[in-house]
Amino acid sequence: MNKTLFFAVTAIAFLILPSSKLLAQTIVIDYSYSFPVSEPYYTCDGTEIFIQGTIAVFGKGAINGKRVNFNQHVNADLTGVDAAGNTYIGKYNQNVTRNGTYEDGAYTASTINILDSIRFVSQGSGPNFTERFQAHLTVTPNGQVTVDRERLTPDCN
Repeated sequence: MNKTLFFAVTAIAFLILPSSKLLAQTIVIDYSYSFPVSEPYYTCDGTEIFIQGTIAVFGKGAINGKRVNFNQHVNADLTGVDAAGNTYIGKYNQNVTRNGTYEDGAYTASTINILDSIRFVSQGSGPNFTERFQAHLTVTPNGQVTVDRERLTPDCN
């Protein structure tokens, strides 16, 4: 999954927010959607695998007063082929949580946790690939990131 698609999928979930006039009651937002993907994916050693599949997104959020909690899960079953003709079966998973406060139509503070993993298993003599990404972010009301811990763990074998 390239970073643009990763962040686009993640961002969609957090755009679904009601007007601050509705915050006197608890609001639950439940959503799911899917879309096809057909694009190149570059593994940790630079191998290009052309992947195809369907990405499914499931999310749920609650706004209770000024408190906001969102959870989103994304998964995909993928197939792919590299330039050498090696075929792959892939699995993509992403879990995102965002907790914070929401006031006057904007987040006033939030914490975001992301766990992202993708694995491609060769159906022949090609190497297997696994990549795992973890992030913890804290964002102030003006959008400044005050905590940014990220870790990418690639495994090319």
